[in-house]
Amino acid sequence: MLAATVMTTTLPSHFPIGAPLFHKLCRLLKNCLSHSLPAIQQKALQSITSIFLRKEICSPYIRELGGNVFDKIRPYVLPEKDAQSPTIETDLPLLQDISELDTAVVQDAIKAIEAVLKVSTTPQKQLMFVNLLLRCLARFLCNDPTKELKTLQPHVRRLHEFAFYRINTLGPQYPDAFKAVIQSCPAIKLRIERAAQLISKASQQQAALFQQQNAFKTNISTQKPTIELKMDFAAGFTAK
Repeated sequence: MLAATVMTTTLPSHFPIGAPLFHKLCRLLKNCLSHSLPAIQQKALQSITSIFLRKEICSPYIRELGGNVFDKIRPYVLPEKDAQSPTIETDLPLLQDISELDTAVVQDAIKAIEAVLKVSTTPQKQLMFVNLLLRCLARFLCNDPTKELKTLQPHVRRLHEFAFYRINTLGPQYPDAFKAVIQSCPAIKLRIERAAQLISKASQQQAALFQQQNAFKTNISTQKPTIELKMDFAAGFTAK
């Protein structure tokens, strides 16, 4: 898989790989994405991301593999229809129920979708993928981080931090699309604001602690020692 990906991404853009090789590579990547081992899924997602980032060749791969990439995130962000009652949607899994291996797969899938956004050239496509990413990333933010974050397992906490960092990078890069999505979905806006407030509070506490430490160091450096340093080793040891 890795060898085929390297060949695909390093060939000159004018060199056609041909339909048979294209379909074989896509089948290989799809099989790896559906593998039972998360580590294999991660390697496939990383390979797909590198292909998606090649503007000259990425379009057919995005059309063929984009849905399979999103399937790695779908169970956590979209409720499934009940087989017996299609109008009833099943509940989404709780954040704390996501395994450590699955969080790594989710993060690599997010990066693959970000790659699609990077090669999107029209405002309409950018809006579509910013919308998709924001809705997915917001799902991985704690609903109430002030109360929940400290009780989460470390890997789930890292997923929350990953999602918040990724959201922060989307805003400056795609301000118009970001603003449009936020305004259209108050629930996403609320989740992001809660996460930002916690980060801001933590930063303020850290800054206050830093100021206290500096003040303490300054106070120590200006105080005169109450016990003077003496170099007379004979003092106190006089002969009796």
